[in-house]
Amino acid sequence: MNKARNLRFLVDFMKAAGVSTNQVAQLMGVSRQAVHHWFVKDDMKVSQIQRLFELCGYKIVFALEKEEARNNLPVRVTMSVVNPSGPQRLAFLKNALDRYDVSRESLAARLNVGKTTLYNWFKSDDCFLSYVYAIAMAEDMKLDIRIAPL
Repeated sequence: MNKARNLRFLVDFMKAAGVSTNQVAQLMGVSRQAVHHWFVKDDMKVSQIQRLFELCGYKIVFALEKEEARNNLPVRVTMSVVNPSGPQRLAFLKNALDRYDVSRESLAARLNVGKTTLYNWFKSDDCFLSYVYAIAMAEDMKLDIRIAPL
């Protein structure tokens, strides 16, 4: 678990909260090996992350931030999920793409995925966190992750 980059925030949370891999597996109703696989792969679906935090009594909010020049002054704009556990899990992503005029076609090409893949993310309202990081990097955004008690 120490090599996690994408899931570093989860590793840090588990340590701070004193939650073990076994406890995560029990909470999520999966095997310990499945949890281990998430950390080896260093990836999980956004829905799994949100569910885990809710089960632990916390909410997690993802935001994409980008500095914009307005009148030659840098301004930090934050796009956040209003209700991360609701039916709009990827609202923060959709809002950021719309706000910065990122076309789905150009994004698909930059990520080396098909347009149908992007369509399916928004249709199912879910995707792997590694893609959110990849989008942030490709579009010069910062992924901000906030954790707070429910």
